[in-house]
Amino acid sequence: MSIGSKAPNPYVLHPGEGAAGFDASVKAAKSSTGGSFTLIESHTRCGAPWHVHSREDEYLYVVSGALTVSVGKEVFRAEQGSFVFLPRGVAHMWDVASPDKATVLMMTVPGCLKSFFAIFTRHLERKREMKSLRRMAFDFSAVRRSMKSQKPNK
Repeated sequence: MSIGSKAPNPYVLHPGEGAAGFDASVKAAKSSTGGSFTLIESHTRCGAPWHVHSREDEYLYVVSGALTVSVGKEVFRAEQGSFVFLPRGVAHMWDVASPDKATVLMMTVPGCLKSFFAIFTRHLERKREMKSLRRMAFDFSAVRRSMKSQKPNK
């Protein structure tokens, strides 16, 4: 077997369970599939930034909510029940387009869990930092307005 070092064992995951060594969002990992496949169940408010996979194809299945998917120069809307194929070598990104969280099954063939999570985690951190900075700027602006309105009259 060229992808993984050992043949994978069959397994069944019940609700709330994840692949061995992972949380419940990871249903299939390189380690559980012999490197052939990754499947992550994501309940998210944000997506993944622009990136290119050099050796993996990526697939998305929208369980609930909606996504905006950019592939190369094209932009698509993927609503509940939509399937998206993102071939290796093509720059792409996606984001949640619905007002609430989207539930997305994210798959790669062959498996690439570590690199995906590295990109995804950096993107989430940046979004949180930007949200925090916007909140701080808004709070600062509100304090300044409040201070101006409370200045004593001369």
